[in-house]
Amino acid sequence: MILYADCDAFGELKMGNYVDGTTLSGWGVVRGNPWTFAGIFPSKEAAQAKADELGEGYEVHWGDNREGTDDFVWSGTTPCA
Repeated sequence: MILYADCDAFGELKMGNYVDGTTLSGWGVVRGNPWTFAGIFPSKEAAQAKADELGEGYEVHWGDNREGTDDFVWSGTTPCA
């Protein structure tokens, strides 16, 4: 099990659990109004495909989701940028 978010040799983010075991880092798909957390994905491409499928208003961000909830927090930057 990966215990933290990290970058691979190509500077791409890898999805993984934080040490506390309840927060998952990855590419989230969200809509702001009304708030909708559509899921978390291991790649930006997979998240973007889901956002495109869901339509207008859905955005992709690197962030953290507390498993089992629709909470998703992002800062606007990615650790590999």
